[in-house]
Parts: sequence; C-alpha cells; structure tokens
Amino acid sequence: MAENIAENFQKIFGQQDVKPTKAERKQLKLEINTIEQKMQNEVGQEFTLRELKQAVTRANVKSARGPDGVSNRIIKLACEDEKFEIIMLQAINNEIIHSGTYPPSLKTAKIIRLPKQKPGEYRPISLLPSLTKIVEYMVQIRLREIIEPKLPPNQFGCRPGHSTTQALLRLMHYSGVSAGNNLQFGAISYDFVKAYDRVPKHILIKK
Repeated sequence: MAENIAENFQKIFGQQDVKPTKAERKQLKLEINTIEQKMQNEVGQEFTLRELKQAVTRANVKSARGPDGVSNRIIKLACEDEKFEIIMLQAINNEIIHSGTYPPSLKTAKIIRLPKQKPGEYRPISLLPSLTKIVEYMVQIRLREIIEPKLPPNQFGCRPGHSTTQALLRLMHYSGVSAGNNLQFGAISYDFVKAYDRVPKHILIKK
C-alpha cells in the first residue's frame, strides 16, 4: 500500500499546473461572485471597538516592524487613549469596509531572506505593517466563525486550541491500543515538495 501511495505522489509531482478551460473559468467566476456576496453579507459589517481592542491586546510587542517602522508596542501605547482608538477604527472601516478595497500601503511588505539548510536556498519572510496584522486578526476571527464548523475534527494545524501535541497524543493512543490488542499499526508520513506551487490555482480559489 505504501508503494502505491508513493507512486501516486510521484505522478502528482511530475504534473504541471493545470490550466482551467473557458467553461471552468466562467463557472468559477460565477461561484466566486456568489461567495463574495455571501462574505459581504456575513463578514462585511463595520468592525466594532470591541474587535479592535481584542486585536490590539493580542498583538505581539516582540514582532518585527514592517516597512512603515511602526511597532505593535507603539500602537498599544497609542490605543490607551480611547479617542485615538475611535479615530483608528473609523479609518479602518472607511478605508476597507466601506470602500471594499485594501489600501496598497497595508499590502506592502519588507522581504527578508532566511537561509535554509541547503546552501543557496532561502525562505522569504514578509514583514507587513503592524496595522495590517491587527486588521487581519479581526478579519480572520470573523472568517473562522464561518469556516471552523466545516473543518475535519482531526485537523490540528492552523486552529486555535489545537497543536502538534494533540496529534502526537492521538498517534500514541492508537498505536498503544493496537499494541495492547496484538494488532499491527502503521503510519504514513509525507511531505510535498513545493506543494503550493503544484496546486492548480483555479481549484484552490474554488475550494
């Protein structure tokens, strides 16, 4: 079985990005418009002062500064004045929620190359403005309320309250039960090389 899985993975690795047909592009555009309308209705309401306070409180003061040079520590200190908080909240709602766009200045990142173990290869790290991280936190909290109930119960990554420790405990539990019952137990581990680059983008957007 492991050999069959390895062969299938090898076939996937050898594939090029699949281009959508005209019919698929048209259908995808309709589906995206429907999703955008739904998200606008469910998520596109004005941010509240409570949401902003929560995001600012959760901001890590040790995070590196973005290209604007403004740190989370400065934002936290400024938000101790409620008048500043209200002005900041109004600016976020006017620039993002009301206009339906995301300002280019908040999407501009400072790129730092971190060397990998293999010589000559680097992992790029994007340092976004601190305000961007605060806005993203507020958005992801709303999105998580919609997405969380649809996630598989055994998915431990990218979920609050879940960690690799739980995944390891689950593995140890099933292996222990199998050993206690004199049953065979196996685990398959795999790592996709450049996984994101190999995913057909139109399928990813649809998902």
